Amino acid sequence: MTISEFLNEFTFIELTEDVLAECEHFSCGVGDLDEYFQKDVLGYTRKMVSRSYVFRSNSNPKQIACAFSVSNDSLRMTDLSNRK
Repeated sequence: MTISEFLNEFTFIELTEDVLAECEHFSCGVGDLDEYFQKDVLGYTRKMVSRSYVFRSNSNPKQIACAFSVSNDSLRMTDLSNRK
């Protein structure tokens, strides 16, 4: 499947409380990640620790095909040692 085909079949949106309520249970098969997306994701969003996004199926909007979070953090070069 090409990227163009994928984007025709799925919609990229922010993961919100409404989206979670509308969609079927999402599982990636990794226990810790499943727990995060079921129980913790909205708290992290409210605390502005991270923002999460999903790709929802256009043919079945209740189905989440993929979920991921982006952390609001940084790594400063001055915090690193002189090692490469």
